[in-house]
Amino acid sequence: MSATHISILKANQNELEAIYHLDDRSSDKLSILFEIDPPSESVRSRKYMKESENPTITYLDRKIDEIADHWPQRPAMIDGFRWAPDARAENGEHVIPYIISRLTAAGNPVTPVIGYDRWESAEYRLALKNIPLCQINGWCLRLDITAIEDFSEPEFFQENIDSIIEELNIDPRQCCVILDFADLSAIADPVPDIVEKASGIIKHLQKTNFSYYTVCGCSLPSSVDKAVSKRDTSGLILRKEMLVYQMLRSEFPADLVKSGDYGVRGPTTTEHPNPNINGKIRYTTEIHFLVMRGHSIKLDDGKYVQMHALAENVVSSEHYLGADFSWGDRNLLSCSKKEKIKGKIKSGNAGTWIGFDTNHHLTFTIQEVEEFERKLKVRELTEV
Repeated sequence: MSATHISILKANQNELEAIYHLDDRSSDKLSILFEIDPPSESVRSRKYMKESENPTITYLDRKIDEIADHWPQRPAMIDGFRWAPDARAENGEHVIPYIISRLTAAGNPVTPVIGYDRWESAEYRLALKNIPLCQINGWCLRLDITAIEDFSEPEFFQENIDSIIEELNIDPRQCCVILDFADLSAIADPVPDIVEKASGIIKHLQKTNFSYYTVCGCSLPSSVDKAVSKRDTSGLILRKEMLVYQMLRSEFPADLVKSGDYGVRGPTTTEHPNPNINGKIRYTTEIHFLVMRGHSIKLDDGKYVQMHALAENVVSSEHYLGADFSWGDRNLLSCSKKEKIKGKIKSGNAGTWIGFDTNHHLTFTIQEVEEFERKLKVRELTEV
């Protein structure tokens, strides 16, 4: 079944919980690019890492097992965007082929992601070339800001694309393309300008016959104070990525352009513990994120008791879709009512709410895209 939506998600516990609790219909319509980041300092300091003779392998094995457990037997795109292009595990194997081999063995059909930004690295190119054909479930070419800027020189840009195709012996019909605008909150360009850039690249590459194109980005800034300036208030953030998709889809056919995003947290967010973190809920609505901002957990002795009030604010708003809409929505309602879980009233933490928010977001976005497609079809029939 063809995916309706492509989402770039961190291969972390919270996002994995979110996709594990999707209903089958949503899972079938979703394609995920899992970003496996290098271990953070806090992860490196954990006992199992310190005691391991091969900490990189130990870390990667855990990540791979978690993906396989939470997204069993389903196709997965894999990228190591933040690893050095020549990063290797202790056994000498490059981390990307290692991940792909292990995840394939776990039963997931894997699509390797080709990073345009890393292609100049000889070790990176060799690593991708050494992936066995039996472990490749198609390819994905990721064009980041570097590539988008290179398109200002079309001949140079095309030379790089041709080099990738030829050196990896790719059939473009088995390769999708992600136009990765990353942090859209930091891009001053208005939506029509972003659409113009994306449209120009798609038109230029159409003769290459790639399978389809997706524009990914995230309009949510890296911290909640940049989204909602005043604590204990709320705001609506325009989802530029969805508008870009809708405008492109009005120009190109459905089998050529698909919607894409980064879930509910963008590429510039960090995993570092923050004692001043604010409570927040990011609730996806039509074309917007409803952002409920709380206050520093320091004001509540480091606890997340404020989440009950924030959840109640979402539930009482016109945007809430009810407990039956998704796993995330059920947990929202439960938190707003201070319901007991295993005998205790729980409010969750920052990670817990990434999971709830992501689950609602993916469920909503897939239905939003399907409704947009339905309206387009009705309009096309009416115009005949």
